[in-house]
Amino acid sequence: MRKAFIIAYKDLYTTFTDRNLILLMFAAPLVLSAIIGVTFGGIAVGGGGGALSDIPVAIVNLDEGVSLSFSGQDSAINYGALIAGVLSGEGVGGAVSGLSRDTADCPAAAAAEGGEGTMTLEQLLAPVMLTSVEEARRRVEADEVAAAVIIPASFSADLQVSPVKPALTPVSIEVYSSPERPISAQIIRGVLDQIGAQFAAGNVTLSALIASLASDPLRISSVFNSSAFNEGIGCVFAGVSSSVVIDRQSISGAEVVINPLVMIGAAQAVFFGLFTANGQASSIIIERKNWTLQRLLITPTPAVIVLFGKMLAVFIVVAVQTLFLVVGLTLLASLLGGSPQFIWGTNIPGLLAVIAATALGTAGIGSITAAAAKSAEQAGVIGSIVAIFSAVFGGAFGFMPPPALANLSIVYWGADSFTRLAAGNNDILLNLLVMVLYGAVTFAIGFVLFRSRIGDR
Repeated sequence: MRKAFIIAYKDLYTTFTDRNLILLMFAAPLVLSAIIGVTFGGIAVGGGGGALSDIPVAIVNLDEGVSLSFSGQDSAINYGALIAGVLSGEGVGGAVSGLSRDTADCPAAAAAEGGEGTMTLEQLLAPVMLTSVEEARRRVEADEVAAAVIIPASFSADLQVSPVKPALTPVSIEVYSSPERPISAQIIRGVLDQIGAQFAAGNVTLSALIASLASDPLRISSVFNSSAFNEGIGCVFAGVSSSVVIDRQSISGAEVVINPLVMIGAAQAVFFGLFTANGQASSIIIERKNWTLQRLLITPTPAVIVLFGKMLAVFIVVAVQTLFLVVGLTLLASLLGGSPQFIWGTNIPGLLAVIAATALGTAGIGSITAAAAKSAEQAGVIGSIVAIFSAVFGGAFGFMPPPALANLSIVYWGADSFTRLAAGNNDILLNLLVMVLYGAVTFAIGFVLFRSRIGDR
């Protein structure tokens, strides 16, 4: 093993005495991560560590509404207007007519209002009502709003359940979002999901009630035309706005806000780690071209020791690079936030374990590149392709592919580990095992290819 350490020391000395390489490995990832984080994560000086508010959103309600057939008086509802009212802070307003909807008469709805430590939609969103879908899309594309919520004309007709139409019909709302504001767009989708869940719960209940009374049409008419049923339906609609609350408290009661620099920087750290690993591993090809590798192999040094020494150097370089990026992003977040803050959570041993596992996995991938490529140029091409595809599958560019593809990328497992720790979630054992296994398997494959390449000479 002493020979492996000597080989690693020689490569480390060569790397850390190259000023241009140092700038490329450390300064470039930090600057790029900062630019992406500030641009796409909504970070600003004094931004409170990434807290979001006043998210601009365009609302286009094309819904034509629907008449209700279960009330003894004239009544109608426009679910689209109801959603628009909730998002805009105007409340139910004219979305429901002919139904009792006094919040004071609905204990559950009244109890849901307010609450210490919560954020209202009025504080979270800055909506603008539009009538043109094209104008809404234009504003999204011009980055004037984070997303456009487009409610179709048949939304109420498809959503409503009644004795005449007891079956549930799938409905959808289009959220046309800006790729430059992925976090804000995801928050808007989450709010709509919460509103839709209440609608769905009410309609599933109505559908089940209609099914249970299907054998007695007279009883259906009696139940659906009763004042008690009318007041109950009114409570459902009155409680929609009060049921949507934004609670940012953890189970223990402490506020948890993940800085956008974590989500952006974590993926970028693993992404650049792949580039560094592939670049460092290509030194094997250069030494093979210069015949220094062959002179080393004719000594009583097993090939596995040579490759292990090379990969040990790659592992250390990637680990140092990732650690530097973690520290650099922490300092940047503190400067932007106006106060010292550590954005990676409180589990320091877990953080160091993630850095080590990430470096191990990327070093293993570098060993395959070094052993499979025939020239340094070919290694650069192969390494770039592997790094870019891993980044795409791992969500490093702002969008997440299907889980089946994401699970194949070490970028996903590394970035997910950093994000979990930042959120106070220490359940990272599976991530660590996957990355360690990733490194072990790829190193084994690289060693087999390395032996095969040596045997060809």
